[in-house]
Amino acid sequence: VFVHLLNADGTLAAGHDGIPMEGRYPTRAWAPDEIVADVHRITLDADVSPGTYRLQAGMYLWPSLERLPVWDREGIEQPDRTMRLQAVDVR
Repeated sequence: VFVHLLNADGTLAAGHDGIPMEGRYPTRAWAPDEIVADVHRITLDADVSPGTYRLQAGMYLWPSLERLPVWDREGIEQPDRTMRLQAVDVR
């Protein structure tokens, strides 16, 4: 799983990559349409400028780093293979 915080021009400001559920519940055990809650903490460096950032997430194959396809609620595949989650204000 990757979680990225991007600034207004799309540059990565912070992020976290890790195995889903820290390896406790492998993806091969997931059922279709199952919702799996997974926490990924992002630490911001002190030099991150205040402003509004975009939080996004996705998954990829290891070790190739090939991103897996992602579809939104309307069933539209996302071209960048990420799910945009929300805006985040950094103060």
